[in-house]
Amino acid sequence: MYIKDITNPQNNNFTLIRIILSILVIYGHSFPLTNKNVNSDIFIKFFHISPSVHAVALFFFISGLLICKSFITKNQPISFILARFFRIIPALFISALFLAFIAGPLLTTLPLSDYFTNKDIYRFIYKNLLMQTQFTLPGVFENLPYPSAITGSWWTIRYEVICYLFLLFIGMIGGFKNKYIATLICSTIITLILTDSIFIQNNFSSLKDIYYLPFYFCTGCLFYIWSDKIQINFPVLIGLIGITILCRNTTIYNILFFLSTSVFILILAISETIKKIKIKHDISYGIYIYGFFVQQVLIFQFPNMNNYWNTVFSIIICVLLALISAKYIEEPAITLGKKLSKNYYKKITYELKN
Repeated sequence: MYIKDITNPQNNNFTLIRIILSILVIYGHSFPLTNKNVNSDIFIKFFHISPSVHAVALFFFISGLLICKSFITKNQPISFILARFFRIIPALFISALFLAFIAGPLLTTLPLSDYFTNKDIYRFIYKNLLMQTQFTLPGVFENLPYPSAITGSWWTIRYEVICYLFLLFIGMIGGFKNKYIATLICSTIITLILTDSIFIQNNFSSLKDIYYLPFYFCTGCLFYIWSDKIQINFPVLIGLIGITILCRNTTIYNILFFLSTSVFILILAISETIKKIKIKHDISYGIYIYGFFVQQVLIFQFPNMNNYWNTVFSIIICVLLALISAKYIEEPAITLGKKLSKNYYKKITYELKN
């Protein structure tokens, strides 16, 4: 099947794939949070890959694929901005309020008068909304194996937004009107990353797990840019897996593993079995933004809980929180964004005609 057909919502179940990836992030975090040796993880043993890091990589790949499609098919910058804003910010804002003003006071070791007069709780809210990730709240989780951190997964949201802005910029200068120009731009970014360019490290991040994020996103973009040419099927997947196994002890193994798993989740998303699983609410974002906090709460309450039980109970609790977030925050916000976009372009059309 061509990528163009795969990205048709009727042909895939990317919602379930994203939920699985968000759960995989929880599982990956359970090792350091419970102070268990991460090398005992089955993913690291057999694939030499961190499950949480790789889940984030696949999140960025899917995002690049679908967000690129969204911009190219609509070509409406204001609509794009509104859609991205209302998808990310409202749920993040409510989560930040919940953590700062409900969870924080219940969990802090400080007197409540000291807690509420501490400027860090207000800084926690507005800086996270400005994509300047704040991980801690005063007196919360200070004595855990992974001390003080309350929002350990939120750091990726900043880089997701940066990728959105990059795509928006390319779109606004007409970069997507010619697929060869778009390919050149994405390929240049990918080349700079894969060669560990000083330019990328100085201007994006010096940490490899971070400065590789645009590589995953741009790969997704390239898949959609050439969506009418690229076919995904089992022979392609088997071929990639074979090459990946052969290159297991080489420097390109991680890249090949990423490409193999990217193709795998595309095939998985369009499989009849997966498509039959109907997901009414996309709870992946809610699971992602509440996961780390819930895991820390469980460790706070049950210090001897092992990482597997931590994962299981965290998933159950996060699914409930994510359902509330999806139904009462995210979906109304997305609907509002669509309404504002529709009204804006309706007004522009009317003014142009008159």
